[in-house]
Amino acid sequence: MRTARSLVLAAILALSGAGTAQTLVEVTTVTAIASQLFPAMSFPPSTLRALGSGTETVIARVPDASAWTGWEVYTATGFAASLEPAFVYEIERGLLVDGFFRESTTTREFGSERHTRVVFSDGTQQALLYLIRSGRELVWLVARNR
Repeated sequence: MRTARSLVLAAILALSGAGTAQTLVEVTTVTAIASQLFPAMSFPPSTLRALGSGTETVIARVPDASAWTGWEVYTATGFAASLEPAFVYEIERGLLVDGFFRESTTTREFGSERHTRVVFSDGTQQALLYLIRSGRELVWLVARNR
């Protein structure tokens, strides 16, 4: 009887460890409820959001940056950068819930950097997701059309 309890307890602990890891990923990638831009596109404040004068430099690297407004810049390095597909998925899923659909995707290489531009549209407004990937560093920007 004691062995059966130990096995059940071990199974619960093993499963809860996987659940904790999944929750951590979900917390990292979950979008914020309140946002200045589109509720579905923003991450919780001070998790991955980049602030300061360096953000303007990154925004200036986006072709036709002046056609967009409400910029938000996020960054992830190391292991977190490997979650790029999850970040993109969460942003796209949130936009789909708000009625935005992927309109176009383009990817270009600039030396060791890969730039991916994804434009979403709901018929009247557009949203932009711009990713810059370099090694184990990831920067992504979100904006809406003017």
